[in-house]
Amino acid sequence: AADELATLGYKIVVCPVASLLACGSALKRLVVALQSHGRVDGLAGEMLSFDEVKHVLGADEMLRPRE
Repeated sequence: AADELATLGYKIVVCPVASLLACGSALKRLVVALQSHGRVDGLAGEMLSFDEVKHVLGADEMLRPRE
């Protein structure tokens, strides 16, 4: 568990398989919505906003003019 790894000195834990499975599930819901309804806006509440994506990627920091 993450807390056990923290006691061993690890500062970050990466779960690539779990991440892949979660993304696959979200992608499946997106495709089903597109096939069923011809649109995906009904899933907007489950999606990150563009501002959230920019925050996660650190885009504002990367695009900020340097002094």
